[in-house]
Amino acid sequence: MLENELEPYLPSKNASVLTTQSLGTLPAGVVPPHMLQRNTTANEVGPPPTLLPYQPGPPSNYLEHIRSGRKMLEEQEETDTNAAIHGNWTIENAKGRLHQYLQKNNLSQEYKYTSSGPDNLRTFFAELSIYIRECNQTIHARENGSTKQIASKSCALALVRQLYHLNIIEPFTGEKKKKQIEKTTPFRVTVSNDIVKELDEVIKLFNIQPVMINEQQANGSLLNPQILERFPPSERRTTSSIIQWVPPIPNWNPWIASNIDEGPLATATMESISEDLRHAEQCKMENELKCRLQERQNLPIPQYIIDDAIQHNQGAFCNVVVTQPRRIKRCEDLGNSCGYSVRFESILPRPYGSLLFCTVGVLLRKLESGLRGISHVIVDEIHERDINTDFLLVLLCDMLNAYSQLKVILMSATIDVTLFRQYFFNCSIVEIEGRTFGVREYFLEDMIQLLNFQPMNSLTSRKQNNKNRQLQDDDDDLGYEDSQADDIEDVNCNAICGKEYSRQTAAAMSQLSEKSLSFQLIEALISYICSLSDDGAILIFLPGWNLIQALLKYFQQHPRF
Repeated sequence: MLENELEPYLPSKNASVLTTQSLGTLPAGVVPPHMLQRNTTANEVGPPPTLLPYQPGPPSNYLEHIRSGRKMLEEQEETDTNAAIHGNWTIENAKGRLHQYLQKNNLSQEYKYTSSGPDNLRTFFAELSIYIRECNQTIHARENGSTKQIASKSCALALVRQLYHLNIIEPFTGEKKKKQIEKTTPFRVTVSNDIVKELDEVIKLFNIQPVMINEQQANGSLLNPQILERFPPSERRTTSSIIQWVPPIPNWNPWIASNIDEGPLATATMESISEDLRHAEQCKMENELKCRLQERQNLPIPQYIIDDAIQHNQGAFCNVVVTQPRRIKRCEDLGNSCGYSVRFESILPRPYGSLLFCTVGVLLRKLESGLRGISHVIVDEIHERDINTDFLLVLLCDMLNAYSQLKVILMSATIDVTLFRQYFFNCSIVEIEGRTFGVREYFLEDMIQLLNFQPMNSLTSRKQNNKNRQLQDDDDDLGYEDSQADDIEDVNCNAICGKEYSRQTAAAMSQLSEKSLSFQLIEALISYICSLSDDGAILIFLPGWNLIQALLKYFQQHPRF
């Protein structure tokens, strides 16, 4: 069945091969991969490689018909005809209001999720019950959806509408945050006669003329409008916005941000101390045996820093934190000189002369209370740019400007050295020779124009894109949404295309949504790569496990792959 559906859009087995004339031309300065073959330059192309044709899909009028139908369907899905009778609460704004109500009344916010059906057609159910003190009753809701996020939103909508009809919450007016200024009416104050006499004596003593207040006059400001003298504006102080840093100091554990004498030894019992002393010699012998049997490997730079500090009798003043949660063999058990900290799980090392491997998010949370007791910060894989890593680099740059003793090491396999060197005050660069591969960047517009790619907006393709979008939402769902998230309009940045690209490329870009992954484009790109003569493997990076499984299933069911 699948082969019959894809037959009009896939090249036949007996189709004649095409040359590079069937491919698009990229903007000036961008060389396509098939022109970078061995013994081939941009000026001397040589014999053109054999390429399989790519069919652009159904006719344009059919695509326009499908596109208009999709737009009409989306408008109908967003329309809620029953919202007016339920206080204008919809699936988009109900969840944030329910969280506000639950937090205000100290109620549980945990949804109970269940699922049913096969993996490809799984349905999720979200269930939540809350007790209403005002009415002395419990309300309950259980809704379903194709994802946990949609199911939780539907469940929150059912609960919010019940609260509205019980006169517990107000109707939705379109305002996310209401700033109401309370108007206080004037009130009279009773003062004893003794205090009034004392005030009169003070007024006569200092010859003060009281000001008579006209009750009909509008209330004025209590601030004195008279300007006695103008001072030049003071310089802006930026030290308050810089995170505080303190080098390793005695009696301070940097991993738990507290004094050592306030740690577990202060509350340890005699039985636990005796048990530790009893097994101390055995643990020491086991560690020495491991040191002789195992080799130090996997990212040796942090352990080189620790070893160098120990050799110069400065081991107690060296604590290294590495923002890459990977395993390291240092011939010791976790919790001694090495530790790690990821979400919901941590094994912290000793307070002095130790390494801590953590994620960027964990380090950012530690920076909220300052960076005390850390001598070196190693940011690994900085070429994997994301908002958390860039924000961490901004904070570290400000800290280096204020604290010159702090050591920051940036590591990467492939990196634009000039960009990071200029940002970090022309810092020194240490290059380690190894096996490297040439990297050439192609953007989404380049691939669409090179392949003459046109998205197929058929019914099957539309269902697949919607499913991919839901899978990506599942990967990004954290279980809580900001009440202001609904105010942000979805802007498709793919519709922004440079003038150096053709109109067909701009039209194809506008049809691709940033929130969904186009398996068709990945298929066309893989077909183009396979047509090249170079041998090698293809590595595809995807944002979540759900999309990895979906793409794998897509290619397993494809008749060509």
